[in-house]
Amino acid sequence: MNIEIPNGFEFQRVYCYPNPDQPLSYYYLPLQPQPQRSTDGTPMINLISMGTSGYLQLSVSWEAPSETLDALRQEIAQRESLDNPAVLRFAFAPVTVQQVSLLLSNEGERWEAIVTSRSSGFPPYAALFNAHFNAEQQTQVAAALNGRKNCLQVEYHAFLNGVAEASADITGNAANVIAQLKDRRGTLNQDEVQEVLKRSIDEGELQLTVITSEDASPQLIEQVSTHVLAQGADLLLRFLQGEERIPDITHFRVTVSKTEPRQIDLVLKNDVANWFPNGSSFNQIQPAPSGTSPLPSSPLSSPSSSLPVQLNFSPTEAPLALITVQQGTAKTTLIPPDFSTTLSNLREEPLEVETSYTFWGTFSKNISIPASGKLSLSPADLGLTQVTVDATALEAAGAKKARIRLHYHPDGNGVEDETTIYLRDRLWKVNWFVISRGDDLQGFLQYEWQVTLENGDLVKHEMTETTSPHIVLTAEEQAE
Repeated sequence: MNIEIPNGFEFQRVYCYPNPDQPLSYYYLPLQPQPQRSTDGTPMINLISMGTSGYLQLSVSWEAPSETLDALRQEIAQRESLDNPAVLRFAFAPVTVQQVSLLLSNEGERWEAIVTSRSSGFPPYAALFNAHFNAEQQTQVAAALNGRKNCLQVEYHAFLNGVAEASADITGNAANVIAQLKDRRGTLNQDEVQEVLKRSIDEGELQLTVITSEDASPQLIEQVSTHVLAQGADLLLRFLQGEERIPDITHFRVTVSKTEPRQIDLVLKNDVANWFPNGSSFNQIQPAPSGTSPLPSSPLSSPSSSLPVQLNFSPTEAPLALITVQQGTAKTTLIPPDFSTTLSNLREEPLEVETSYTFWGTFSKNISIPASGKLSLSPADLGLTQVTVDATALEAAGAKKARIRLHYHPDGNGVEDETTIYLRDRLWKVNWFVISRGDDLQGFLQYEWQVTLENGDLVKHEMTETTSPHIVLTAEEQAE
């Protein structure tokens, strides 16, 4: 990837550049996505094989190894001749992740995005994939996990947020300009002064200099050029009318600087085979648990001793890996993406439902067989709480976009978690699932949010706490 930022450089697959607003401060940008790893360093990736089909669980992140950042700190300290590298401050570059994709290929000939996920919204921009494969695709995934390249890739689509800069100066001897204007000082207006100023620049008495960054737009250059003329004319007019003092008219100087937002498109990829250079993925490829049907399917007509099992909610973004439903020797497993199957050979006894999460363990609950003859599992049955963020009132009020940051604090056996949600376009109501291991939130939420109004104003709202999983954002709430 070709990124060009003033004074930027690449070091051990990390791009680094100075923060122009703070001394001894640097931004860094990892150039390759990485797998999230367990405490023993093993990549968090599992391929469940079911013979003619399979599914993959994969957790990825956009981060640099800590040892790489330590080495980068030493490198910058050496470049800057610093005795103490600890004075350097690092921050992840200001980026916005649009999507994270899992790409599958036939020996690198044709890449296809087989599943796309949102990132967490904040560094290290973690993303979770649950992907179902047919037999041919499963072969390619297994090959990648055994070290064969050009089979499976992770791809981050993002853009780097920054600014383009431009400045304009008018310098030189303004004595002749003032001489031309002083007799008309009582009737002059700014436009007349600006015309004389332009003529003086054209004739070489004064110099107009424009300095820009490489990515400055023609509009930005035009703005600084126009504004410096207007500011110079205003200064001369106020000087002629006795309202302003110019210390030395032979060294006249006016400067205008402006910036504009800029975005650098980023596409960062990594071949999954790079995570298993020696084909060391034996623990990542597993047979399906006993009782798992080869392909998830909609329940069909079945004898009275059979029980269709499904979810009563959309599991998109839920941290679900497997759901096992068991009664004695009767057992079945629900797998992504449908989480739908049938349990046979039942007796009139409670069912044990065990949920395996994509992180932080499992949850078990006993559930009676419903009289309806169909088991529809709710988030609470799986130890989850569905948090709903409803910003449709902001959309109705004409808001352009909003952002909310949430932090879940469990009281009991839940898992502390946080996320950032972006609301815009047609997406103004979003669900987030937290592992509460209870029938309700079992804790509290902290959240702060901001909204960009129809007129472009940014309104920020202070941190709020709630024990309700239903959050409604409205334009009438008190801002900071």
